[in-house]
Amino acid sequence: MSSLAAGILLGVKGQMPYEFYQQLVSTGTLHIVAASGFNVMIVASVLMQVLSKLLAKGWAIAGGVVGIGVYVLLSGASASVVRAGIMGSLTLMAYYFGRPAEARRLLWVTAGVMLLFDPLYLMDIGFQLSFAATAGLLYLAPAMQKLPQIPLLKEYLYPTLAASAATIPIILYHFGRVSWISPLVNMLVLPLVPLIMLLSALTLLGGQVVAWLAYVPLSWIVQMIYLFSY
Repeated sequence: MSSLAAGILLGVKGQMPYEFYQQLVSTGTLHIVAASGFNVMIVASVLMQVLSKLLAKGWAIAGGVVGIGVYVLLSGASASVVRAGIMGSLTLMAYYFGRPAEARRLLWVTAGVMLLFDPLYLMDIGFQLSFAATAGLLYLAPAMQKLPQIPLLKEYLYPTLAASAATIPIILYHFGRVSWISPLVNMLVLPLVPLIMLLSALTLLGGQVVAWLAYVPLSWIVQMIYLFSY
């Protein structure tokens, strides 16, 4: 449970049992223990909600950008989280200057900036998967607007399908296998990720009491992974 919480919060996987790691791979849920755009989005949303009530707009956005930078460093500054951090920061700054943030354009700008600093990012699997998954969300997900817009499907299943479709060629090339049950498992576990991130962070302040609260959603995710990995 503790290794899963650390993975969800900061992308730390060093203490995770090998068998459970492989089960995450086989169910297509490994991304929940890799700091990524989803994590950055949660961090930015929480920071902006808090800071916007305490500070002026400009200071709140500056605090949000700093918070994103701190999270990127704490999570190890992998290619995927660096990309997400740059996109998140550019989005907040565009909001401050009153210019609509065109997400597709930001994706290409972010990739270009990263490759200018380090061309070897292009060979990084994390960078490839992160870029492809984001492109799937931006280019494929809008095409699903004609499907039934049931909240659970709209928020979790359709984005998962879009991201999965975009990353399948990369996954097949590098790993030689694809999890076809990934959309279902992700729909069952993703809604709990923001709660686990919050409780895991609060555990640093509240200790054992908060840790027991975090145990409940962590247990659900572990059981779902066990169930669908066999």
